[in-house]
Amino acid sequence: RKVAAALQNLNYKVIAIGDSYNDITMLKEAAKAILFRPPDNVKAEFPQFPIATNYEEMKREIQKIINQ
Repeated sequence: RKVAAALQNLNYKVIAIGDSYNDITMLKEAAKAILFRPPDNVKAEFPQFPIATNYEEMKREIQKIINQ
């Protein structure tokens, strides 16, 4: 979380990728975030984050963010 916040304070656009509860504060702090292969309970609790289940899906999600 602190690294994402620090980078954004330097005007970087932060894209965070995580898979579980220990990543949620970082994902919330980032400009954009993606859940990668999260367990079902994390998917259910954090529906605001797009989900990628493999590297191709993750690449597509990153590309969508970049193209915004």
